[in-house]
Amino acid sequence: EKELEKARLWGFVTDSTFAYFDGTVIGEAALRYYGQNTTILDVAASLHVDRQTIRNYRDKFVCVCALYASEKGLIRLNGKEAR
Repeated sequence: EKELEKARLWGFVTDSTFAYFDGTVIGEAALRYYGQNTTILDVAASLHVDRQTIRNYRDKFVCVCALYASEKGLIRLNGKEAR
């Protein structure tokens, strides 16, 4: 039951992160990179930007995801899992 709750919380975190970036180029890049399992090079080419831009988008996406995960007690700053 604990694992099921943890999985539910992670689902909330990912859904919330995608919703946060919905309608933005970062959201589109994340959908292509994570949702379609596309490479950074392919995402960059399809969005007509360079690889570093996609890496910056990815980093922003991951930071927001980490904030949601921290809010739900799934991660901590010291790297140890909270639950």
